[in-house]
Amino acid sequence: MNMNNATREVFGNIAPWMRVMFFIMIAASIAVLVWQVVAHLRQWRKGQRGGFERDWRVWLQRLTVYALAQKRVHKKSLGAFLHLLLFSGFVVLTIGTTLLAIAYDGPYDFHHGWYYLFYELTMDVFGVAFVIGCLLAIYRRAFQRKPSLGHSRSDWWLLGLLLSLGITGFAVEALRMHYTQVQPWLAHWSIVGWLIDVTLLRGIDVGNAQTMHLAAWWLHAILVAALFATIPVNRFLHVITGPMNIAARPERPMGTLVPLKMEEVEQTGRTGVHELADFNRQQLLSLDSCMECGRCEDACPATATGKPLSPKAVVIDLRGLMSRGGGDVHGTIRDETLWACTMCQACVQECPVLIGHVDLISDMRRDLVGEGKLSGPPAKALQQIGSQSN
Repeated sequence: MNMNNATREVFGNIAPWMRVMFFIMIAASIAVLVWQVVAHLRQWRKGQRGGFERDWRVWLQRLTVYALAQKRVHKKSLGAFLHLLLFSGFVVLTIGTTLLAIAYDGPYDFHHGWYYLFYELTMDVFGVAFVIGCLLAIYRRAFQRKPSLGHSRSDWWLLGLLLSLGITGFAVEALRMHYTQVQPWLAHWSIVGWLIDVTLLRGIDVGNAQTMHLAAWWLHAILVAALFATIPVNRFLHVITGPMNIAARPERPMGTLVPLKMEEVEQTGRTGVHELADFNRQQLLSLDSCMECGRCEDACPATATGKPLSPKAVVIDLRGLMSRGGGDVHGTIRDETLWACTMCQACVQECPVLIGHVDLISDMRRDLVGEGKLSGPPAKALQQIGSQSN
């Protein structure tokens, strides 16, 4: 039993021509992913220049606290727990797959010995976490979904796809161990695959196991390609746009309005946002970073008191307008919705990806003020000032 010899073949049971087909398929799916992300980028570029945080130290601090450590996700709730499992599992499995590719294609194959043993154990542990997270997410959406949580049929597709990836990954591992007859002392480090092998694969001969392994491997590969290709069209897009918005949102005291320059007002004829393209590019990016978790809506006092405002709905409706090519924001967001906001910033403080809901609303309200369309409490306050000088 020499631990230094512990390893496995990366493309065992996969013929050379199949490897070529695999790389072509993955490259094509990544190309589709990039093409769709570029399409979103073109939408963001329709906005006004600027609006991005430029200090790299702020980027690093925010990405560490809000993206990596998930500061605003950690709460005593089922949603927070399952997200922790999904996030940690996905990140570790992605890093592990990347390391395997580097070891296979790089100048030095380090995928052996003690590194390999701990690699197998770590991937199995976090693979289990990932599968449990998927099952909890499915349970939550089926039986405990709160009204503020966004939901569409594509969510079932995404969760089913992620769960299938986790299950087929373990199936490939167990079938590989079965047909290669891995020694017990080595198999125990791949704990999940070993348990499947000794409980579910008993009695299956090596030839059948090899055939089943090839089928499971191709199914897993196709699912990976499907995930890449569909990321931009479902909620998983926030894996890309969320960290981007966390880093890009400008650093300024909460509640501070961006000052207007009279030269710009005279040149453009606007005091706020009338068309979607009047938002800056960072604000348009923020629309695509929303994963519809509903935390902003749960925290909003206007929503709680029955006023016609949902911070989440404002972001989603503007995102829908952006997907349709843009246009008049007031045809999408009603005036009474904008005036219902108390500007308390509760929604902003809750958002895991730092969307500036209040900035969006205040920019649209500025346009209403410029057009003389004051209503609600602000209008009454100005009327009192005019009539009572107080």
